[in-house]
Amino acid sequence: MNKKNIFVSGLLGVVILSLGACSKALDTAPKNSLDLGTTLTTREGLNATLTSIYNTYQGSAYYGRDVIVIPELLADNGEITSNNTNRFLNQANNAPGSHINIWATLYGVINRANLVINNVDNSTATAAEKRQWKGEATFLRALSLFDAAKIFARNPLNLNVTGATGATSFDLGVPVLTAGVADATQITYPARPKVGETYDAIVKDLTDANSLLTNTGSAFRVRRVAAQALLSRAELYRGNWAQAERWADSVLLGGAATIAPATTYFTSWGSNHPETIFGLQYQTGEGNPGTDGLQYIYYRNLPAIPGYADVTATASLRADMGTADLRYQRLISAQVKSGQNVFYCMKWPLSSGRQLGQDDIMLLRTSEVLLNRAEARARQGKEALAIGDLNQTRVRAGLTAFPTSGAGAPTGAALINEILKERRIELAFEGHRLWDLLRTNRDVVKSGGSTILTTDFRLICNIPIAEIDVNRNMSQNPGY
Repeated sequence: MNKKNIFVSGLLGVVILSLGACSKALDTAPKNSLDLGTTLTTREGLNATLTSIYNTYQGSAYYGRDVIVIPELLADNGEITSNNTNRFLNQANNAPGSHINIWATLYGVINRANLVINNVDNSTATAAEKRQWKGEATFLRALSLFDAAKIFARNPLNLNVTGATGATSFDLGVPVLTAGVADATQITYPARPKVGETYDAIVKDLTDANSLLTNTGSAFRVRRVAAQALLSRAELYRGNWAQAERWADSVLLGGAATIAPATTYFTSWGSNHPETIFGLQYQTGEGNPGTDGLQYIYYRNLPAIPGYADVTATASLRADMGTADLRYQRLISAQVKSGQNVFYCMKWPLSSGRQLGQDDIMLLRTSEVLLNRAEARARQGKEALAIGDLNQTRVRAGLTAFPTSGAGAPTGAALINEILKERRIELAFEGHRLWDLLRTNRDVVKSGGSTILTTDFRLICNIPIAEIDVNRNMSQNPGY
């Protein structure tokens, strides 16, 4: 089998396997002879393809663990305990080539989303289903493209990179694919566009999804408010402050999202948290990642939760929190592991009625959107409004509110620093830290005092060699 056929098998296999056993109609032919053109015109086939994307997100190689854990270890929030299971040691030490190796998975998701978008209008689905499923697929394509841009490209606000050949500016993004591949004749070999073009595509998809979706249904399937929340994040990441504020307003003023009070904020982690805008929910007996799950790597509380708990909060994160912060008191567990004082994240406890590794995982939540708006407002000079946003998460955590003006009110760079510090604390262990450091050009200070500049090539993943070999138009990232 040549490299092209290997690529085709990887791209299409995830689609074919996802459709098997989803309906009696789909079970009438062998899976290896399934006609995707026919299948993707049926309601069952389209819904199964969408469902397969959610299932991929649940996997330990994606949001079920790696995409949440590794950015905390590559940055300065988490470190590996001295007694460990040899997981993520290279990422914690920022070894070259040790990152989030998820290229094929991301583009597999994008391809399945494209197949839905390209085929849904000619399917047997109802008009309401067509609109909903196109909106979902468009959002999911944008989400995975955004993940690819974060992992494999420089942030638009911080393009400088230092690699083996010295310092340079590297402005290439990741390919934007909008046509689904159902057979080998449809494969293309795109070059990398500018990173700004990749972000333009992400924002366009999310804007389209916003116009297609409604706010009905569960937070564990894509709704309009999820598109608005991700738009606020994407616009923040590319420095479009006014639009970041606008989309955050849509979320916070639209009635479909809740800022949880302390009474439920601290008690609902892992089980239908009231701040969930979009997340993953595992059903009993479904997709349990077991020992590869997020909960296993982050936490244990013997004997009830026999997790590995290989990741502990760094001293600098704990110092930023301070012991008066309720998030330190209630979401960090101080224990002793093999003689080492460790501090485990408790955002994924073993919830009542759940199996180990099956707690809900929030991917978009209200407090992040609130802090998106705080930063966007501060960078536009709307400092009193920004402080008001910042105070909401601070006061809930038992901290004193900042004055919005006059003596004691943070302004200018000091206000930005307070907001970024609050993001570090509030979103700790949720997979945001590395991206916040990269977009704001703030260096990574590791435990022990070593510093990794945000221009360091190691903080961006290399394009897989197999992809470079197959696609001669693909450029490698500097330093690799």
